[in-house]
Amino acid sequence: MRTPWRIALVVCLVARATWAADDGFSVMAFNVLFKGANDEESIAAIKKQASELVCLTELTPAFESAFTKELGADWPHRHFVPKAGTWGVGLASKRPLKDVKEFRVAPSRMPALEATISVHGKDVRFVCLHLTPPGMAQGKGDSFATRMAKNADVRERQAATLVARYKSTKIPVVLLGDFNEEAGGDALDALESAGWVRGCAGRPCSGTFPGPVSPWPALFIIDHVYARGAQFLDAQTIRAGGSDHYPVTATLKVE
Repeated sequence: MRTPWRIALVVCLVARATWAADDGFSVMAFNVLFKGANDEESIAAIKKQASELVCLTELTPAFESAFTKELGADWPHRHFVPKAGTWGVGLASKRPLKDVKEFRVAPSRMPALEATISVHGKDVRFVCLHLTPPGMAQGKGDSFATRMAKNADVRERQAATLVARYKSTKIPVVLLGDFNEEAGGDALDALESAGWVRGCAGRPCSGTFPGPVSPWPALFIIDHVYARGAQFLDAQTIRAGGSDHYPVTATLKVE
């Protein structure tokens, strides 16, 4: 009489494991570096991780071409806005993208992409971002300290733009990309005050910048995944790729 019970137990455990795997939705945020990168290594890192949605920043025409050639069949749903410099951005998904929009995160003109994806029958809005870098020149003759202060203010105002944009959005919203700011910064604090939760909060994520092409160790976690209306099952930094950033990944469950 014990054998049928053992079979039933195995079936139950397998079903539970399958349900748990199906319940999560994996994402990756990766700044792939517009020049001086090893694109082959970055393509290999994306392929190995196999996240269902990939947010790419500093996306160039060359990287778009390499991605489409090597990974296009695995991520058939794409919206890429490549640029020769640092402002390229793109979303690549294994599921259809709906309501795709490109917009500027004021007061900066740096672009962002948003799209809706059906996750286990529920719509989720994903937003691929690249916020203003700390050292970007804002005025002729500005010292490095002045640039840092000005750009911190710009990022805080960008966060206010995002809070206002999604204040009335009823479905879950996930922000991911290169935020150019660590936890505790004014911009990230503004997002958290508005209800977004950082995937790496409470998890041992390692530094994302500088990445493998830099001679310096990765000391700063400036690439993030934030969610409102979804629960993080895990989040981590992936020590791979050929950029000056390491990618960050997360698995989410829609509430």
